[in-house]
Parts: sequence; C-alpha cells; structure tokens
Amino acid sequence: MLPSPQQILSQTLPDVLVAIAAVIVLMIGPLEPLGVPVWTLGLLIPSLLVFVLSNTNTRPLWRRTAIINLLVLGLVFPVLVIRQSVVQVPYLDSSNGTLLAPLLTTLGIAFVLVAIAVACAVLSNEDPEYAGVLFLPAAMLVPLLAGPTEITGFRSALLGISLIYLSVAFLTVIASILPGAYPTLVAPVAIALEFIALPANRAGAAFPIGSGWMSKLLFFGIVFVAVVLAIAVPTLSLWVRETRRLMNQPSHTISI
Repeated sequence: MLPSPQQILSQTLPDVLVAIAAVIVLMIGPLEPLGVPVWTLGLLIPSLLVFVLSNTNTRPLWRRTAIINLLVLGLVFPVLVIRQSVVQVPYLDSSNGTLLAPLLTTLGIAFVLVAIAVACAVLSNEDPEYAGVLFLPAAMLVPLLAGPTEITGFRSALLGISLIYLSVAFLTVIASILPGAYPTLVAPVAIALEFIALPANRAGAAFPIGSGWMSKLLFFGIVFVAVVLAIAVPTLSLWVRETRRLMNQPSHTISI
C-alpha cells in the first residue's frame, strides 16, 4: 500500500530545508571573518536541527537523511572544492610536482564516498531499494564540482547545491510511488540526466585545450566511483539487512 501524500511529502523536508538554506546563504553572502568560511555553517544548521528533533522512533527517515546530509555537506562538498582548486594546472605530471595534490584529494573523495555509501546501506537496510536515493546528493555533487575547467564560484556552488537537493526531494517523491524494486533505478537515471544537463549549461569545454590526460583520468575515475556506488548501494543495503536477519535468528542446539 502506498503511503499517503502527506507522508510522501514529509519525507522530502530535510532535503528541501538544505535547498532553502543554500539560497539564504547565497543571499547573505560569503561571511569569512579572519578567513574562516562561517557561511558553510548555514548549510549544516538545517540538517543539525532535523537530526536533533528526530530519532529512530519518531521520523526515522528524517534522521537518516539528516545524517547523510551532514556527511555530504561537511565532507564531500569541502573536499570537492579543495580538489577543484588544485586540479587547475593543465599539465598534471609527477615529475614537476603537480600531480600529488590532485591525486590525494581525488583519493580522499573516493574514500569519503565509499564511507557514505556504507552509511546509506546500513541506515536503509529496512528498505534497501531507497538506499540509492539517499546516496544521490553525494553522487550528484561529484560531476558538478569535480570538473577541471574553472574554480566554481560561491554563487554557482550554492545554486548547484540548492538545485541538487530540490531534485533529490522530487526524486524521493517519485521513488516513494514506484512499486517493487523500481526505486533502485532512480539514482542511476538521475545521474545520467545530470550528465546530459551539465554540458548544456557550461559556457566552455569540459576540458580546456592543453589539459593533460591525467586531469581527464582523475575526473572520469572519481565520477566512475560515484556512479558505481549509486548503483551498488541498494544491493549492499540488502546484504546488510540479510546479514542482520541471520545474526538475529535464535540459535538452536541439538540435545542427544
């Protein structure tokens, strides 16, 4: 039986609040006293409030979404911004010392994505078909901010975050009304559509003239990791559920 429209819409609240927070921070501007990016706290406050006001008994979907959003905005977003700032050298090469920083930040993003995918799988083990949708914000940030063309500005980054979270809220509604295992298709289809939309909205080429092959390899490598995890996380969540079920089964002893 499908949940009521009110229940479906209520599931989107944590993501909608992040989208609204991104717009509010954009309107206020980049507050950075003494060089500290205080404005980033504005992105985290809604998820912190949702986390505090919910628990595993009341609004469990809010709680798990808030946890993942905190990880995405607190880890994936800043590391992607750092990576973009160090991958601007057209000719990345280990011989001139320009390869180490992009390589380390790319590996760091991959590690964080894997950790978030595992968290999504564990938190969604009761309904593993929705684990991919929970992982979507992390996966969709990668193609947006891992591009090597130019450093994403404050305005474009926040607009991108707002659009991503509004899209995830909409896709949450779609996944909630799809039957059976069809919600597992929402995440990979959404990422595919993002790849179609991004080039159409970029003023320049994805890779400027002179970009080395390492720059392209690192970009497509991290995007590949994000896509694979988005596809695999529902299966991983199902495995977590079955493992827990087997571990919770009472053991039987045979008496002779």
